[in-house]
Amino acid sequence: MFRTFLAVALAVTVFVATKDMRLLKETGLLGSCRQVGLAQGPVGDWWACESGHIDGKPDLSRRACVRLATVESVDFWSCPLPGGPAEATV
Repeated sequence: MFRTFLAVALAVTVFVATKDMRLLKETGLLGSCRQVGLAQGPVGDWWACESGHIDGKPDLSRRACVRLATVESVDFWSCPLPGGPAEATV
């Protein structure tokens, strides 16, 4: 009985911890991006994206972003659309 309860509690904990994927991104298992500054033009943002162990680097070109540079395994992107990589996929 106790083992069943422990297994269920562990499953619920894992489900809650990974529901929004934040834990997986913070541990480096999934690729992630963070806003680092404003672009040089009238609109747009700069984003720094790091590779994850499971899914690699996020590809922001699907959101009309342009890769500016790669420095020490971090890709820097300029995104003209608001929201940046919020919905980007690999």
